[in-house]
Amino acid sequence: MQSILRPVDVIAIHSADGKIKPIRFRIENEEQEYLRIDIEEVIKMTEVSYVGAEAVIFLCRAKERGS
Repeated sequence: MQSILRPVDVIAIHSADGKIKPIRFRIENEEQEYLRIDIEEVIKMTEVSYVGAEAVIFLCRAKERGS
């Protein structure tokens, strides 16, 4: 499994009780092209605090959407 740390644009569903479910994200590759990635499954969700700022980290199974 490959880990990449880059900024991404995310589309997510927010429920009335405050839960977040990511649906898809977009990331720029080395050729400056945007790839649209559909999330098939959320495997793990971790809530963390970075220097007092709350954050949620999602580990997801995803698939690149064909052009």
